[in-house]
Amino acid sequence: MEDTVKSSYLGSKYLMDNLKKQKVQILRGQFLKGYGITIYEKGIITKTYYDTPDCFFNQVGITININKRKEGGELVVRFNSGVNRIMFLTNIPDTFSIKINPRSRISDHIKFITSAVYELIPNGISADVEALLKTIQPIMIVEKKRERFRAINANGFKTIMSFSYSTYSNQLNKKRSKVEVLEFQSDSGNHEFWPTFNKLVKFEFPTLIETQSSDLNLGIDLTAK
Repeated sequence: MEDTVKSSYLGSKYLMDNLKKQKVQILRGQFLKGYGITIYEKGIITKTYYDTPDCFFNQVGITININKRKEGGELVVRFNSGVNRIMFLTNIPDTFSIKINPRSRISDHIKFITSAVYELIPNGISADVEALLKTIQPIMIVEKKRERFRAINANGFKTIMSFSYSTYSNQLNKKRSKVEVLEFQSDSGNHEFWPTFNKLVKFEFPTLIETQSSDLNLGIDLTAK
């Protein structure tokens, strides 16, 4: 797949009840002592998730979404970290992405998505993937007004912290939910520090509510009622 970026997503997500106040507390937190912190990005991102009407791909652990920012568009196909993969697949990339024209349609990228799905689940899917992709439609739209910071310590461990006012709009039942979200994403290869880092976050800020790391599944939970 030309121009494809292969990566492994490692992140955690928390619901907040006072983003403005808690952002200051978190950026000054003891768990970030010794880290250099810089502003990384500020702006709006819109993520549109696609699936079949019965959410076939999400059920087998695949999420498909188009991200639109001021800078352009990106198509992402990811294996959901909340779904167990067979053992020999745990060390291969779980995310495939390409830059796209933000005005392009999802139907313009069927071959890329098909190839990504078969690489993410090489033991196969008992369905005609390309045929199913021709039936996909928007199922969740997530708009985030966010401010992001990069933190790095002396060991080279880096993380991106995102503070966002997020709106989840379920396209199947037409329900919406607005929440304040804190998200951490590993930005380095030092994944061995990740469990300890998250334990420190939860120890210092026990009122944070850890939730689904997948925006699609979080949106489904928030708009279920």
